Amino acid sequence: MSYRQRLDQQAPPSSSVDFNAQTITSVADPAGAQDAATKNYVDTHTSSRNAPTIVAADHTMLSDDATVLVDASALSRVIDLPLGPGPGFIYTVKKIDATANVVRVEAALTTGGNVDDQPFIDMGTQYQSLSCTFDGTNWWVV
Repeated sequence: MSYRQRLDQQAPPSSSVDFNAQTITSVADPAGAQDAATKNYVDTHTSSRNAPTIVAADHTMLSDDATVLVDASALSRVIDLPLGPGPGFIYTVKKIDATANVVRVEAALTTGGNVDDQPFIDMGTQYQSLSCTFDGTNWWVV
């Protein structure tokens, strides 16, 4: 007779657990600071944040847009900070053209809030940049 016991029915381990090189499957996305993370969760929340996004139009940043380089040489541009920002992530917007056209950085409409207690921040100088983080209500320049 074979007896199988689920892990949640066993006593918590008192030492390292060896899975004999087996794969753990059907793991949920982490909710707490000490939860395990799947490969997909890590890949979608970290790896693509390394490559800058280059835009020459108005743009709403995505949660994985770490850096947006803005070419406003044709017209002034509006960059909305992400709709669903990752906690603790830093988002950077940089104006890369030499024209007098303005790059306006503002909180996305569905996020609400302000950027350093202002509805928006304008950048008009080439290579000027702005880095911000979200506290759940407002954006803060860091």
